[in-house]
Amino acid sequence: LFFVLSGFLITGILLDAKTKPNYFRNFYARRTLRIFPLYYLVLFLMFVVAPMFASLDTDEFREVARHQVWLWTYTMNWYVSFHASLGNDPFSGGWIQTLHFWSLSVEEQFYLVWPLVVLLTTRRQLLGVCILCFFGSWALRVYFSTEQINHQPYFFTLCRLDDLAAGAFVAAVARKKGGLERLAACAPWVTILALWVLLGVGVEHRHFFQLASPIQERAYTGFTLLYASLVVFALTANARGPFRWLMRNPVLRSYGKYSYAIYIFHWGLSGLVFLKILPVDSLTDWLGSQNAALIVQVLAVAILSWCIAWLSWHLYEKHFLKLKRRFYPRDSVQRSGEA
Repeated sequence: LFFVLSGFLITGILLDAKTKPNYFRNFYARRTLRIFPLYYLVLFLMFVVAPMFASLDTDEFREVARHQVWLWTYTMNWYVSFHASLGNDPFSGGWIQTLHFWSLSVEEQFYLVWPLVVLLTTRRQLLGVCILCFFGSWALRVYFSTEQINHQPYFFTLCRLDDLAAGAFVAAVARKKGGLERLAACAPWVTILALWVLLGVGVEHRHFFQLASPIQERAYTGFTLLYASLVVFALTANARGPFRWLMRNPVLRSYGKYSYAIYIFHWGLSGLVFLKILPVDSLTDWLGSQNAALIVQVLAVAILSWCIAWLSWHLYEKHFLKLKRRFYPRDSVQRSGEA
């Protein structure tokens, strides 16, 4: 869903700016101001400040630090794709958890290439590129997929292009005359197809383990189509209908606003809550149910992540986001806090 939304939003931004001056400068400046400050602050605190405290400088931390160049360069997903193995994660250990940054690596690599693609293609050609990326990405996942656990279909950039391309396709079609109407007509049928694929995988294998080959070959595609349809439903929902009301729910919108920081912090907070603050065994003894204990843990992480993200936004991120106003075309009306 993250990648589909990103493909949709970024392609829409690029298409709207395509005929305006300073196309590349404005795009990359705004992306830099949104992504880099928090990400690199976290890396600085982990790899520069933390080692000054002896209690944090553990063997596990030093192993992660040994691979930190992949984090600083947004290429760690390449390392995980071709060098890591199940149970051998060089980007997580003890108090430090950075494996989830792989998706930010994919995102940054997408930013490097996609603005040029949008600039050099017509609308029709861009749709063709999206279709090519969708099927090419699926074919590459099938190629890499094996009966054994394989990381490439999940982590490798070219294997996740179908998500980004699906969102980009929706953005491009939506900006054509009558495009939203055509998307709205197709979305229910695409949803049925996606659910049929997912139901078939679920019945056959009784799981959706992300690194298993049947999931990589079929379920990823089903989820991509389902999420692309969800974006269309959100775009075309009746203004007074329940779906539009749900999408405008203040709680959901607040999680959207602070989602970047929530994503940055949630994995480390999960380890802290699950292992230290609310260990599942102690919580199970107290509540009398392991399921109830797991629910409490998840809610605790969700609330704690939101609170820390709120602080991050108001004390740090929004001051960089104010600078984004300098990198919009003068004739555009922009809103503070854009994605």
